[in-house]
Amino acid sequence: MMKFLYKLIGYWRLKTKSNFGYLGSGKPPMLGEFGIFEVLQRSGQWDLYLPEYEYQRFAWGDTMACVTYSFLNCLETLLKRTYNETWDFSDRFTAKMSGTTYSGNTMYNVLESFRTINGFVAFLFWRNEALSWVDYYADIPKTINMGGNQIDLIALAKDNLKEFTIYEDWIEPTNADKIKEALKYSPLWISIYAYGQKVNGVYQRVDGSPNHCIILYGYDEAGNWKVYDHYLGGEKRLLAPDYNIGTAVNLKIIKN
Repeated sequence: MMKFLYKLIGYWRLKTKSNFGYLGSGKPPMLGEFGIFEVLQRSGQWDLYLPEYEYQRFAWGDTMACVTYSFLNCLETLLKRTYNETWDFSDRFTAKMSGTTYSGNTMYNVLESFRTINGFVAFLFWRNEALSWVDYYADIPKTINMGGNQIDLIALAKDNLKEFTIYEDWIEPTNADKIKEALKYSPLWISIYAYGQKVNGVYQRVDGSPNHCIILYGYDEAGNWKVYDHYLGGEKRLLAPDYNIGTAVNLKIIKN
């Protein structure tokens, strides 16, 4: 019942708002040639490694944190594929610490907050339990009680910086062959316009500036892009081969 309600509210918002939290890449993309990236999925298909369902939108409103949700979903997918480990990072913590506003955030702000500035915590340490926008983005408390222990979340997150090394490679988003090649290395962190008209189950290209971030995890026999959208709880969608992808990023995460 709750999922149906979320979908109904989300459908209304799809029709009435134009911004879903994406404010650009945050820096001029330096298009690379995969660098130190290695082939992990020669097929370019990541279906078996997608993360848990999560909601960007809650009954009280939208977190506008699509950039955070999609980034962390990419990392969780990679960790499952590379190390056979299930991770669940705190979207709420990273959204707050990377400076998300009611207009959203940039991809580079989120990447650098997680990778070099603020670090991260697991979902269990700072959950998405909030009753409003103000509550969701409240200041991180100095300490929380976990099993009788007082834990400094900010210090823990920064200490976690040493756990991973993360690399990114910005991909030419309008070249289908390069997108397919890039999918051999990681699922892609992408920006799109959400969404065009759906025809026979496939969302069609529409002229509009990117306003949403999701992950692209493969393609079907017809060349449609397979994407995973966390907005209403981990929906799998198909985008037409010529769909307007604004930014595409390969990610690599290494456990130190």
